[in-house]
Amino acid sequence: MASPPTTYQEDPRPAPAGTPLGLLPLATALAAWCLVLARRSPVPSEDGVSYLWMAERFAAGELVAATGPVFPPGYPLLLAPLVAAGLAPAGAAHVVGALALAATLWPLARLAESLGGRTAARAAVWLFVALPLLPRLAAECYSEPPFLLLMAHGALAATRQRWGVVGLCAAAAFWIRPEGSLLAASYALAAPRSAWRTLLPVGAGVLALAALRALSGHGFDPLPIHGFHQQRDDLPRVAWFAGQAPTRMAPRHHTAAQMQAIVAAAQPAFVVVRTRSSRSAWPELAPWLTARFAAAELPPELAAAAAARGVGVFARR
Repeated sequence: MASPPTTYQEDPRPAPAGTPLGLLPLATALAAWCLVLARRSPVPSEDGVSYLWMAERFAAGELVAATGPVFPPGYPLLLAPLVAAGLAPAGAAHVVGALALAATLWPLARLAESLGGRTAARAAVWLFVALPLLPRLAAECYSEPPFLLLMAHGALAATRQRWGVVGLCAAAAFWIRPEGSLLAASYALAAPRSAWRTLLPVGAGVLALAALRALSGHGFDPLPIHGFHQQRDDLPRVAWFAGQAPTRMAPRHHTAAQMQAIVAAAQPAFVVVRTRSSRSAWPELAPWLTARFAAAELPPELAAAAAARGVGVFARR
């Protein structure tokens, strides 16, 4: 039997696709594309506006205000240090989203490789990079990018039966999106004799979030968003057509006829629409919409920002 080498020799072969070094070009390209889309985003998403406001309140030390909205505070807490350091809230969200999606490639590749080998790892990575929805979520300040990163690490830890790590990832993910607790619950149901330990960190995370909201004066409720969804039918409805540029974000844009059908069916109290873009349907929609809706009165600063970005806000007459 040959004796092991006594000196280290660097392997001249390229790094496999599932290693951090092998994934670096794809991860860099994905992060860069997220930031490019972010620069072309006229406004954050509806949820993104709330997240950015919460991040500003956390950065200012206003705990009561920051924990008041129905959204989980985990994502705004990630943004708050960058906001406190002087970065604009939207810029902080774009950086965190781009880096989180890029970092997700490594646990995703390792997870796929453990289940199906190198070919599966490459397929999973390329499918993840090729999905057009994920960069859009980062550009529009949604919470999914860090949530996916935690879920991928938790799933990878489960393949190694590191149940404590699975539970910690699920607990952290719960603070970003309530569905994070399902990561631990699914493994606890599949392998109750060993994976039950995943439930302990999740339970602690749920109780900690409930305690934080209670100490802030909002009641011992870790999931106020569920109550919000039950009552949302009583809230003023908004039809939103002010997303990304149509050539890149077609699902957020419609023809004038489609917009009319959506508004007529939904009977919203407000309509938010792009009035200026390379392929805007506004000239065709304007006569129909302005006969039913009037320009909403906005605070001067908000009105100026909306006008500069070509966004119109209309209220039902």
